[in-house]
Amino acid sequence: NGPLKVLILEDFHVVPLDGWLCDGQAIDSCAAVEQYLRSKVPMQDVRVKLIHTYESWTEEGVEIQLGCGISEEHFREALKF
Repeated sequence: NGPLKVLILEDFHVVPLDGWLCDGQAIDSCAAVEQYLRSKVPMQDVRVKLIHTYESWTEEGVEIQLGCGISEEHFREALKF
């Protein structure tokens, strides 16, 4: 049957992965989210992939944060999974 594959498309309420805590674990990267979720699944053979649909940039000194939905880059990353 192969491993259970879990693909998550999420912007976390337009929040960066900058070290916020979830059950005491620092969430500071896609890998941290994936590890956390894997630890909550009772199966051994599980693969988790997070596509963080969030972008941010600074424009004329103003920080812009956007829940961007799935971009072409996100789509390609998801297909590789």
